[in-house]
Amino acid sequence: MLDRLHAPAVSGGRVGSVIEIQAVRALALDATDDEDAADDAFVDALTLGSRQGHLRLFVDEGTPMAALLGRYIASHPRDHPPVPADYLRVLVRAFETAGAGPTDVAEQVVVAGLVTQLSSRELDVLRLLVAGKPNQQIADELYVTVSTVKKHVTHILDKLGATNRTEATARARELGLMP
Repeated sequence: MLDRLHAPAVSGGRVGSVIEIQAVRALALDATDDEDAADDAFVDALTLGSRQGHLRLFVDEGTPMAALLGRYIASHPRDHPPVPADYLRVLVRAFETAGAGPTDVAEQVVVAGLVTQLSSRELDVLRLLVAGKPNQQIADELYVTVSTVKKHVTHILDKLGATNRTEATARARELGLMP
């Protein structure tokens, strides 16, 4: 259905509609685990959106869109991103203002490049994760259950745009979260 809507929107010069269609397409493709196609649609939407200054269109989609943005930021070099860095900063702030991430500012560390910031407890887990500690040891040191640690690790991986502990460690160091 989105394909049928896309062509007339493009030929009719309805840029706002094209951006929205591509954003929704990115979410739909991401939901079906087609990350490459989702990323392509998302980059298309971001590129057009940056030219027009669109924010609300992305922010209104909430956490799933914030996750796409986080993955985009994590996977593109900071010095030459396809989408202007200034636009990305404004978009990240818009997501933060809308509450797409943690809302308790006292419990988060604001890091440029992260759409959804890490909570203080997630930073504690990340510190131990970077030190190479297994889940059981992390649980023992933080006085929580192993399932709680697993949940935190899952959130950390999502927020850092990583697929495993090694990538999370590298990303945390790249962002200056860990030495």
